[in-house]
Amino acid sequence: MHNPILLTAICAVVSFFIGAIPFGLILGRVFNHTDIRKAGSGNIGTTNALRVAGPKVAALTLLLDCLKGAICVLIARPLIAGVGYGFPVSLMAPGAPGDWMLGVICLAIVCALIAVGLYAWQSKPVAETGASVTAAEGKSRQEIQDELDAIVRDNMMTISVAPVAQLQKGGKLRVNVQNVQDNKFPQRFRVIQNDETIYESGVVETGKTVETCPAGDIKEGEAYIEIQALDAKTYDAHGNPTRVKVRVAQTED
Repeated sequence: MHNPILLTAICAVVSFFIGAIPFGLILGRVFNHTDIRKAGSGNIGTTNALRVAGPKVAALTLLLDCLKGAICVLIARPLIAGVGYGFPVSLMAPGAPGDWMLGVICLAIVCALIAVGLYAWQSKPVAETGASVTAAEGKSRQEIQDELDAIVRDNMMTISVAPVAQLQKGGKLRVNVQNVQDNKFPQRFRVIQNDETIYESGVVETGKTVETCPAGDIKEGEAYIEIQALDAKTYDAHGNPTRVKVRVAQTED
């Protein structure tokens, strides 16, 4: 005669280990080389797999997670049928009318896969006209963020300008525009007042400083120094210029 306590314990232990298989984590590593625990919500279920690793991994995660439950049911049914537990043997034995449960499980899996497919299709980004779309498959969010940070660092430019531009004798304007040594781009700058260009410099290489420039018709008051980064090889404009507001004042004697 079967020991019902032992059989129940066996079912519980086997079901626990089957349910503990982290298919979302495994599939994310296999297909995307990504640890989905370190991105999105941090969960290893279907929704985070979809969010981090895409619809393919999400669909397989959902299917295998559902199969874990189905396998546990298939293991437990004949054991429960043998022990009894008050259930009719005709209902619980394999091949009995109780097999409708497996049909429901399979139908649920199919419906879930269809839902995931529709969600992935509807959430697929549409490229704008003239835009280029690049894939980031096989990269974690951290790797993508590191690449973006590197791009930002490579295009950063430190701007050094005197906040007060001093009018000096001899028609000079002290601006102290410095292209610091750490910058990666040469610069060109303009002195602007009332939307008119008072002075436009030549190329200012990294590590160089322009202390003074011709004052022209500039007056005391508000003005701007507009700095434009340049391509290091062609000296064409690189990116958008940056305007810095300065105050023009007479040099105190």
